[in-house]
Amino acid sequence: MKKATVTVCESMSEKTFELLSDGIKKKYGEDISIVKQIDKSLIGGFILTVDGVIYDNSVSSQLDRIKKELTE
Repeated sequence: MKKATVTVCESMSEKTFELLSDGIKKKYGEDISIVKQIDKSLIGGFILTVDGVIYDNSVSSQLDRIKKELTE
C-alpha cells in the first residue's frame, strides 16, 4: 500500500481536503493511505508527499520563489 502525506494550512476545510484526497486516489489508486498534517506556516495550498516525491503547492513556497527571483 502506498502512503501519501498531505500537509495543509489550518484553514483548509474538510470539504476541500476530501476533494484533494479524491484526486490523489484517482491518480495513485484507491489503495493509498492518506495522512493529513497541519502546518500553520503554509498560509494556503498544500504539500503532497508520495513515495518520497514532494509536490509543493503551498502559498509560502510560491512566495519564497518570488522573493528569490526578485533578489537575484
